[in-house]
Amino acid sequence: MKKIFLFFLVLAGLAFTISCKKEEKVTGKPSPLISVTDIKSMFNESPLVLKAENMMGATSICGIVISDPVNGNSPDGLVIVQSYRRKQLRGIALALGAEASQYTAGDSIVVKVDGATLERVNGMLQITKLQSGAIAKISANNEQKTNVIGTNFSELLKNTSLYENTLVKLQNAIFDSSTGTTTYAGDHIITDFFNNVTLRTNAQATFASEEIANFADYIGIAYPFVVNGAASAYIQIRSLADVAPKVIEPYRPGQLYANFPEGWEVASSIAAKTSASGGNKSEHKTGVWNMTGSAYILTGAQFKKDARAAMFPVTAAEISMNFDVLYGASKVSFYYAIANPTNANDMKGGKVQASYSVDGGVTWVDLGPKLEVPTSNLANLYFAEYTLDIRGPFRLRFVPDPGYGRVAIDDIAIYQN
Repeated sequence: MKKIFLFFLVLAGLAFTISCKKEEKVTGKPSPLISVTDIKSMFNESPLVLKAENMMGATSICGIVISDPVNGNSPDGLVIVQSYRRKQLRGIALALGAEASQYTAGDSIVVKVDGATLERVNGMLQITKLQSGAIAKISANNEQKTNVIGTNFSELLKNTSLYENTLVKLQNAIFDSSTGTTTYAGDHIITDFFNNVTLRTNAQATFASEEIANFADYIGIAYPFVVNGAASAYIQIRSLADVAPKVIEPYRPGQLYANFPEGWEVASSIAAKTSASGGNKSEHKTGVWNMTGSAYILTGAQFKKDARAAMFPVTAAEISMNFDVLYGASKVSFYYAIANPTNANDMKGGKVQASYSVDGGVTWVDLGPKLEVPTSNLANLYFAEYTLDIRGPFRLRFVPDPGYGRVAIDDIAIYQN
């Protein structure tokens, strides 16, 4: 009898494989398949016995397995499947016990859920009490779609119930190494600067002892999680193939960013703007700076920390970062002065406004009042310092008041937050 059941289950799976991959209009007799989306919509946080009567006449679900027991980083005894229907990617966990190891990522399966129970176990929505032989494998190595969360993780945290048990992609994730542990084993925080997601790795995972990338894109299965009484989420990668490392400096709160202070002391191989007509960009050890108008790097400035300083002309101009530092800012400092107090133009003194942006230079916030080099004291090298508590991407801009003398800016320092 069991073989006969499996034979018909496989036939049903073959007949409806297409419906696992795309939405089709259903007419006439009720479909034997119900979507994962519809199954999840039935749940009201109380255990529910699934029957044809409450599944619109259906008895089974189909989907693509995304959990992978091979590398040891899947929930024990569970198979995670997801399906894409009505332009929605939704997933569910199947409680199979020891049989879970028989299914690997990319398997297409049909699951008879009639008589099983839909319930939340340890915070995870699962189908439990499945009958023996309830699963038929249709094919292997199928495409595994992902819900792309992007660089703002709030979407995942606000809608955990929608994304749980699906593959999600988190981009530009920063690893918080402040705990001191830098290998995958255990729970770790990855962040977009504003929203934290837990990265969980089982101790027995084949990659548990590998170093976590400081900056990377992650693809992992999302699960609900409660942190300090608040709903959150954690993800589990299946293997290191789910991680795409990117280059970034380590997170060291309170310390100076790498290659700062920016003193404009550049090697000849770097394209510095050393004349007023040299374009609008100047490349240095910290990155590329915007130098609009006729702002440029001056070697002959009298007041500078070392051999060079960035100088504003007497006309409208701007010096700003064409890049972001990623860990915010706890402190900013720099030197400023009149370029040459014996120059006739510079004897008028100077004013400059320092400001910052946290949205890539779209909007700017003043660091404080305008800084002034008064005519009564032109022969000084002034120092400005600001204590801040800015998190996330951060950049600086300096804009002089036109009509005054030429102001020089030097040794710009930014400290991580």
